[in-house]
Amino acid sequence: MSGAAGKISLVITDLDGTILRPDGSFSEATRQAFWHLKAAGIPAAFATARFHTRELAQKLGVSYMIRTDGTLISDAAGRVLHCWDFSEEETDGMLREIYRKNPHADIAVPTLEEVCRGCRPPFHKKALKIVATLQKEGDALEIAEAFGCRAVRYRGEDRYSFLPAGAGKEEAVRALAKVLKIPLSRAAAFGDDTGDIGMLRACGLGIAVADAAREVKAAADFVCGACLEDGVAKWVEAYLSGKPIHVVS
Repeated sequence: MSGAAGKISLVITDLDGTILRPDGSFSEATRQAFWHLKAAGIPAAFATARFHTRELAQKLGVSYMIRTDGTLISDAAGRVLHCWDFSEEETDGMLREIYRKNPHADIAVPTLEEVCRGCRPPFHKKALKIVATLQKEGDALEIAEAFGCRAVRYRGEDRYSFLPAGAGKEEAVRALAKVLKIPLSRAAAFGDDTGDIGMLRACGLGIAVADAAREVKAAADFVCGACLEDGVAKWVEAYLSGKPIHVVS
């Protein structure tokens, strides 16, 4: 734990539960904070499970998007900088196994072009990730082990995100920092769920919102205010103004 904020040259933030409210909206304070970052010459990036974020990036003045749980990196114009994916054969094999575990699984598969729902093999496309409902965590872990990939459970849900080997928010943050030639020691990351822990630890400053999962707060250098209290926006504004930044208990 550093206890103090050093020079920041890149800000990365999760969306849902971190800067976006339960209805998907953001506050005016959040909008202003991210435009103030841009005015200060500090680029910002989303790191999110979402696929469609381009309009949101334009509204907040955010330059980069790490999407689909860290398997796709693009700029605000949508140009792909890097991606990880499952082969067509791996995608079909995983879909078959998911349906074997749960015949009524709700499945979504983002590709480079779109998010496909109700997918069935043969799919004939490479998946950036596969999101599926499963009744048992053990089923998700068995699938991940069989295909040499990662399974991430969404907080408070029975949905699991299966990610290609070597992919995730932490890996994407590292790749983006390399593209931008910014040391990770000068990056700050905000998050609320266990899938954010890796990127919080990888960056020079890892900041959890006050209503984050317990494990996330334990891994963070700072705990800012809760999402509904504009915790990220207030932390950013305090940093930009040079005011003391206090840890939230």
